[in-house]
Amino acid sequence: MSANNFIKYWRNTLADAARIEILFSSVYGKNNVGGGYFFDKGVNMLNVAVSRAKENFIVFGCPEVFQGSNRTPSSLLYKHIERVENILV
Repeated sequence: MSANNFIKYWRNTLADAARIEILFSSVYGKNNVGGGYFFDKGVNMLNVAVSRAKENFIVFGCPEVFQGSNRTPSSLLYKHIERVENILV
């Protein structure tokens, strides 16, 4: 696989680029639960990443980071993933 297949710092470069798969790493762990995450700073940030994935959007990260009880973009993504997992099981 060529390095050209990867996009680093997707915030600015992914806006016009659809990909078959998007790999998203939250880069936060259990020690960061409840913090101000970069992907929750705006309503569009996670939306851009998810909507550019043609077939698969794969999330790497600590589930507790995404489980917020408020309506942050990451907590909405977590709830959606949880619903899909329940349907597929």
